[in-house]
Amino acid sequence: MSSTPPAISPKMASSRSRAELRKHPRICYREGVNVTVMQEGRVVAAHFVLTNDISARGLGFSYRGHLQPGTRIEVKLCRRDARQDVISGTVTHCARLGIGVNMVGVRLDRAIDPSMYMDPAGSGSKAGGRSD
Repeated sequence: MSSTPPAISPKMASSRSRAELRKHPRICYREGVNVTVMQEGRVVAAHFVLTNDISARGLGFSYRGHLQPGTRIEVKLCRRDARQDVISGTVTHCARLGIGVNMVGVRLDRAIDPSMYMDPAGSGSKAGGRSD
């Protein structure tokens, strides 16, 4: 009896490859944050959005509308100690979730420590935030 490993579809293999190549793991982070959209160094829009995940070099959030890859943004993150940081980054992708709603991925200009913005219990929201 020969033992052959189960077949892995190309789609599964490519997903696993991307995840394995990720330098900074994504962490579930569900918070409302302020995002400012910039163009040529000027503010062109400001929105309150719901984040999806965070990592040392990236952030994902839901957005009503479309942002082109390459768009510059600033996001205001609230620390566990209630201080706020304004972090800048560049949109890397904008994928449709539903009618008028997109998931935006941002590469941050500098590395951050996601734990500064997370509930120490690991729920994904900052201390004092909603837990539901």
